[in-house]
Amino acid sequence: MEEDESRGALDGAPELRPVPQRRLGALAIAGLSLAVVSVLGIVVASVLFAADARRGGPRPSAEPTPGAYIPATATTSTPASGSSASSPSALPTVPGAAASTVAAVPRVAFRRSGALWVADEDGRHIRVVRRSSDGPFAISPDGAAIAFVDGQGGPLVIVDVMTGLSRTLGRARPDRPVWAPDGASVVFSSPDGPTITRVRRDGTGSTVLGVGSAPALSPDGNVLVALATDDAVLVSIGGSVSRILHAPGAAMDVAVSNTRIFVANEPSAEGSTPAGVWSLALDGTDARRLVGPPADPAAYAYASLCRSPDGARISFAAVGDDGYSRVMVVRADGTGLRTVSLRRDGYPLCWSSDGSRLYFIEGNAFQGQRTDLLSCAPDGTGVRLVVPQAGL
Repeated sequence: MEEDESRGALDGAPELRPVPQRRLGALAIAGLSLAVVSVLGIVVASVLFAADARRGGPRPSAEPTPGAYIPATATTSTPASGSSASSPSALPTVPGAAASTVAAVPRVAFRRSGALWVADEDGRHIRVVRRSSDGPFAISPDGAAIAFVDGQGGPLVIVDVMTGLSRTLGRARPDRPVWAPDGASVVFSSPDGPTITRVRRDGTGSTVLGVGSAPALSPDGNVLVALATDDAVLVSIGGSVSRILHAPGAAMDVAVSNTRIFVANEPSAEGSTPAGVWSLALDGTDARRLVGPPADPAAYAYASLCRSPDGARISFAAVGDDGYSRVMVVRADGTGLRTVSLRRDGYPLCWSSDGSRLYFIEGNAFQGQRTDLLSCAPDGTGVRLVVPQAGL
């Protein structure tokens, strides 16, 4: 037989032999098995694909588009029971990443699906950070951490946006925490008093700065202001409490530049002082009304003050009942007043790191409306969508 096969190979025409009947049966069985396995593979793949689509689609390998969902990668921390790394409620990490090794990246923080998320300031590279359905929050100047109050009156927490690792720093009021310009510490209001407290980013060095709530810091970090009472503002310069100033009307919020204090108020109880946005010197003198009473009768006061990084502009909201809120912006000298919101309800969020854009949430979640993260130029023009279905 070996000679026949060898000869056939040399002649270029190997001899053809009939296949035994037993081998035909075996081949038929093998072919049928292969077909069954292939069908099962297709069914399993279809089920997995459908399940993946229900979870928000497969993990993209290409550059994400604005608003794309980026599932969390493998994690070094342990999510709560029942969570998964691809869920918006998971705690994502990047293997080997640490807060000390994260380069400064301008980012914006927001909420979606009961969790805190971050994205680049242009809306790209969005990622889920940590479960949190409620409470004020602020992203650090380097974009590497979020300070937030976990719920209304819960503890203050600082979470690393890349690792999901967090520190709980103490009880806090539901006021937005404020980062120092260098990102080394956070100022927040605690419910005891209430008092204004400063704590280092690593959770050490807690220092009480005075009695008050709703703190704000100047761009150089040297001036702290806060609401002391309904009609008084605490002013601390260089780390020491220097004075308590009388506020025009019933103060609802404060902001501060390196040289001026800004106060938003609702009408005084006796009606002698209407709602407005005011500017005062650091010693309380030279009071100027920047914005008069709201033109829309649905709004009764102003709130949510936030100055731009250079102190040249102030963003704020005209507020009313049932979540009514209109985002507005004005120059620090009172000129250039403009309403930013395209729809009726909008909520100021923060300025970009370089002050070139103002971020705000549009849509009334209280009334079941869709909410989106938008931005505009400092003068209120050029409104653009940054992240869809994002909220506070």
